[in-house]
Amino acid sequence: MKTKLIFFWTALLLVTISYNGYSDNYYYYNGDTKISLQRVPNKYYLQTYTDIDVSKLELVKDVFMGPNPIIIPESRKQIMIQLNGYEIDFGYWSAIVSDADMSEFEKMEDVRNVAPFFLVEGKHEVFLSNFFHLKLKDADDIVILKQFAEEYSFDIVYNMALPLWFTLSCDKNSAGNALQLANILYETGKFSNADPNLVSCINLISGHDHCNTSYIGITEKQHQKSTVGFTIRQTDKALKITMPNNMIMQRSQIALYNIAGRRQKISPVFNADGTASVSLSNLTAGLYVLHVNDGRGGGWQKQVFVR
Repeated sequence: MKTKLIFFWTALLLVTISYNGYSDNYYYYNGDTKISLQRVPNKYYLQTYTDIDVSKLELVKDVFMGPNPIIIPESRKQIMIQLNGYEIDFGYWSAIVSDADMSEFEKMEDVRNVAPFFLVEGKHEVFLSNFFHLKLKDADDIVILKQFAEEYSFDIVYNMALPLWFTLSCDKNSAGNALQLANILYETGKFSNADPNLVSCINLISGHDHCNTSYIGITEKQHQKSTVGFTIRQTDKALKITMPNNMIMQRSQIALYNIAGRRQKISPVFNADGTASVSLSNLTAGLYVLHVNDGRGGGWQKQVFVR
């Protein structure tokens, strides 16, 4: 009996550690494949209720981004109220350096959430925000999602303008961070996809945004037009890109990234009429970001789509 009790309490301790963000086993799912993440020490995403000077906090050694307000589009706020019965104020976020443990920040009254930085493929630095995204298998499964939201203490922010997709948010009182909760929900087998919102910090700092910085406010349209004028038409099998004035495109002008900022292998086909086609057959279900450069100094423009 004593041996069984020791085993029980040890197992309970391990589950508690995993839920509270101290496990070293970090990963996310790309389809059914686990993609490992490497924790970056001493760097944190810090979300606060108010616009405080986080550099003045005793535990903070350096602030290299923020505070920045987390803005939800007005149209989405109405959906949020309909889903939850109230509006959620997400406050401000900062990227900081600290020798303290995450648990020390969670004790602070004004801190809403704190999460780690990671390396993707050992080289792409990203931080974990408070948001994650989930796709239902069926519209009626919203009932199941609400049950999990209550059990694990996270918010259903709103349903995106993508069929069956919802944006969710956690805080320090949730049963895990966005990465852990996305994995927990996906591993239940009750949902089609669950993706953490990993944000490319390096690209934010440099100003070269080769990774989608936020999925808040995503919309899905048959025709999506960028600021440089290219148009994307999505079918079940491919993306067709049309450039203004039939600009001739090259392979270097097109790049595709998944939700974690990981570049995908693509073989675009360039057509005589100046358009290009990108096959989607090798992509698993999920959110992706297509980047197209006009080749004339207009820079990279991006469009988000769902596979």
